[in-house]
Order: sequence, then C-alpha cells, then structure tokens
Amino acid sequence: MNFEVQFEDVDSTGVAHHPNYLNWIERARGAWIAETGYPFQDMIRDGLGLAVVEMALKYLAPLRFGDRARVESKLVARSRSTITLDQRIFSGQKEVFTAELRLVCIDLKSFRPVQLPARLEAAVGAPARPTPENP
Repeated sequence: MNFEVQFEDVDSTGVAHHPNYLNWIERARGAWIAETGYPFQDMIRDGLGLAVVEMALKYLAPLRFGDRARVESKLVARSRSTITLDQRIFSGQKEVFTAELRLVCIDLKSFRPVQLPARLEAAVGAPARPTPENP
C-alpha cells in the first residue's frame, strides 16, 4: 500500500507522529486481507474477526511531511487460530519501520478464539517461515 505523509500526520517539527505508523499498517493490513479474497466484511458477516494480540514495533528512521512511502505485508506464521504478519514501511528503498503482529481469529459473539476457517486458511496461504504448529 502506497501513501504520502500528510500535514495532519506530523508534529510541529514536521516528523510523522509515532501513532500514525500504526494507522498506516492497519490500512495496509485491511488491504492485504481484502487481496486474499476473504475481506473483513465477509469475515464479519460470518461472525468472525481478527484481533491483534501481540505487536513488536521498531521505528528505524523518521518519515516527514510530503514523504512518499509504502507498506509491505507478509504472512510469516500461522497456527490453528492465529496468523502472524510482518509489516514494513519503506521510503524509497530505505526501511523506516517494522512491525510483527500476531492476530487471533475470534468469534464476534463470544470474543473467544476459534480455529481459522478453511476459507481464511486457503485465502492467506502457507506462512513464509515454519512454526512448531506448521512445520
């Protein structure tokens, strides 16, 4: 997902305010899910959701007002009820932010974890790196 840092995204020094990085990766995550063919709207209609349960973030370099950037999202692990995504923001070829997020599939009525539905497993494919649950 490509974006341009807007005036509303920066602080008084012209540097992107740190919470905005989470907004940008959230938008990219929604686009990534939609590209799988099982978008959030369909999940919600099926009574399912994906809740973020863990995040590891690294701010590597600042983005500034007017910078053009892109978010890359990649599945790196999957278990019976979770997926782990690696998301990175680049400005040109320079990596400026990394995030690894673990999302758990939940039943929207009980908010309890449930197994990933076959449709979602098929949509996201195999992880980029094996896990004990997914050798």
